[in-house]
Amino acid sequence: MRTIALFLVQLAGVLNGDDMRIKPLIAFYLIAGFVFVAFSGRAEGMGAPRYLIAPFALLAIGHLAFLVFQAVRVSSRAGLLSGAALLLHVIAPAIFLLCLFIGLQIDRFSERYSMRIGDTLVKQVAAYEEANGYCPASLEQVLGEGQQLPSPILRASSFRLDGCTVWFESTLFTTCRRSTGSNEWLCSD
Repeated sequence: MRTIALFLVQLAGVLNGDDMRIKPLIAFYLIAGFVFVAFSGRAEGMGAPRYLIAPFALLAIGHLAFLVFQAVRVSSRAGLLSGAALLLHVIAPAIFLLCLFIGLQIDRFSERYSMRIGDTLVKQVAAYEEANGYCPASLEQVLGEGQQLPSPILRASSFRLDGCTVWFESTLFTTCRRSTGSNEWLCSD
């Protein structure tokens, strides 16, 4: 019990800034992870901040591998402060990688839900093509009276028409397309 209390006191000292060497790295991982999640679920181009953050996943994985080695080394000694600092160094990149995973799941959900919305537009374009014998010039032609053009769940994206193909901008420089003759969406760059 005394050892656990001493460990918690040491950990609190690290959290309060007694060990200044770890604060910038921990702050970087946490801020970068939350920025990645904040910018998830939107159509992105070259200026997307997530493209600057994602490569640091390799750094975080390497950092965790190094920390596993360090944990084995520290476990053979009785250094409690090293253990507390090690714990914080493990938590920060783990939270960063978790944020990357959550951000990618938000993207996947947004893209799939946008496809569901687009499915109704593809059906309307197919009905227009069947009734008139040619593809509409714009999506507004297939909408009923008083209907507004739906938008994808992905922020900064919109549905567009190219012949009889409905498409929208997706994440990671991709566009998703589905023609009236196709049963599935095709996403490519």
